[in-house]
Amino acid sequence: MCPPLSTLAVNGSCVCQSGSFFNINTLKCEAEINCTAGFYNNGKNTCLPCTTNCNNCLKNSGVCSSCIAPYSVLLNGTCGCKPNTYYNKATNKCDDEVTCAAGFYHNGVINTCQPCGTNCTSCEKITAKCKTCAANNIIDTTNPK
Repeated sequence: MCPPLSTLAVNGSCVCQSGSFFNINTLKCEAEINCTAGFYNNGKNTCLPCTTNCNNCLKNSGVCSSCIAPYSVLLNGTCGCKPNTYYNKATNKCDDEVTCAAGFYHNGVINTCQPCGTNCTSCEKITAKCKTCAANNIIDTTNPK
């Protein structure tokens, strides 16, 4: 006869039933806890947070299985924009081309669209130097940011 939450295996030993785990501290099979979205059971009946931007992750490993929009699961099990795309802060989307909305420029270091300087309606893609100003403003040639 096997203890609660375990069944008799073919070889005559008792094994934990599906949905339970063997607790090495109590030496008993115990019911697994279910973790809420964004967390995973680490195999020790403790819920740990999934990786950044991950909606659900695999039990015991924490490898991401689904991401929050607009991200996708990448090959390494984390969430992010797919290769050759970038996160566009202005539209909250992963975009294929480096095109930012008016008043934003593409910051290649962090691969996101960032706002141009104050009173600047358009700026250069990489340097963020102001190209056109808002009404009643002029470009300061000594500090064009």
